[in-house]
Amino acid sequence: MMWYWSSGVHWWGFLFGFLLTVAFWGVLVWVVLALVGSYRSHREPPATRRDDDPAQILARRFAAGEIDEAEFRDRLAQLHEAGLADGDRGRNPSGTGSSPRWR
Repeated sequence: MMWYWSSGVHWWGFLFGFLLTVAFWGVLVWVVLALVGSYRSHREPPATRRDDDPAQILARRFAAGEIDEAEFRDRLAQLHEAGLADGDRGRNPSGTGSSPRWR
């Protein structure tokens, strides 16, 4: 009885194995990158608010050490004069009438 084992794996078998290996590692890398991207996009953004009051922004800069006390007081006084500080919201800078302060 004679057994025929052929001549082994042909070129297409090696090519199929190579492509399958590349596809496996490509999918694995894609999954890892997708998970990392998903994790990064679901983290909370830094605490920055665009609608902060100018006086609060100024106080935050003073607390962070970006400006000194003299500059803080000077700028806060300018904000109060312009009617843009905490207690001055909605008040007309000229102090008369009900026109918007942006005019």
